Amino acid sequence: HDSQWRPLHDANGVSGHAFIGAIPWLVMGRLADPGFWRYAAYAASALTALSRVNDAAHYPSQSVLGWYLAWESVDTVTTDPAKVSAWRLTPLPVAGGAELCLQARW
Repeated sequence: HDSQWRPLHDANGVSGHAFIGAIPWLVMGRLADPGFWRYAAYAASALTALSRVNDAAHYPSQSVLGWYLAWESVDTVTTDPAKVSAWRLTPLPVAGGAELCLQARW
């Protein structure tokens, strides 16, 4: 069967379920000591996004974007501003695909 999925060709937006489902796990990962529990929490944070794709409720791009928005939100709240790097590389969605954006702050 031909897949009906056409990434980035839908009127729907970011997966809110992926965003909300990832937040508690990402916070838990941030608060855990480095090691098994931190990375287990990070892995669990992706499960809601994967389930939305599995249930054909969202395209992969929408679920990934929802999870990524959660990652950035948790990072913004939990990172000490004095320790933030001056350089940052982030994905930038554009019509027909995606690009990388290099940010600099001074």
